[in-house]
Amino acid sequence: MSEENSQFDNKSKGEKTRENIIKTAGVLFSEKGYYTTGIDDIAKNLHIANGTLYRYFKSKEELLITIIYRSEEKIIEQIDTIYHSETTLFDLLYDIPSILYSFVVDNFDIFDLFYSVSQNEAFPFLIDNYSLHGKIISKIESILSNQTDELRENVDINSLAVMIFFIFESARHNIRMQSKKVIDFRKQIEKPVSLIYYGCSAPNPDQKKSTTTC
Repeated sequence: MSEENSQFDNKSKGEKTRENIIKTAGVLFSEKGYYTTGIDDIAKNLHIANGTLYRYFKSKEELLITIIYRSEEKIIEQIDTIYHSETTLFDLLYDIPSILYSFVVDNFDIFDLFYSVSQNEAFPFLIDNYSLHGKIISKIESILSNQTDELRENVDINSLAVMIFFIFESARHNIRMQSKKVIDFRKQIEKPVSLIYYGCSAPNPDQKKSTTTC
């Protein structure tokens, strides 16, 4: 039994109902579209009354926020697993985009939902309070700040974090264009990772003082 299933079994009936609502809503939003899925559809799929669902979530929008917030938490947790004391800068340049890519492949429908809904001006909370891009970049920047000994002195860590994030973003775009077809991601990012590494790394003390910028 997986750890996730074990934790689910230990939840109370109310907690299980809430989790089932979140999971079912995520599936329906992805399959049918957020705008064409109603509270009735979610309740009917779960064989519960509308009133029961409203006990846990005041609106469909609140459900969407919860789904996206859960995804944000999970992806940040995944990034956290990358770093340890022996991790090198070169490892991070490969591993961070790779783990983001794997997460999106495994959770493609939720991410597709996020990006499609976030284009709508009716959902400013996705930009103001739930900026997935900003949170991921901040986490990458936090991890990179532990690698300053390997970076040239004038490298801007935030700019480097943005570069790493957009290596992943270009691959995410490819997933959508290729109808979720999984690509050889590490091979695809080999060239940009090498360019960033050799532009930003300081393999010896003399090179660390170079005026080259990242």
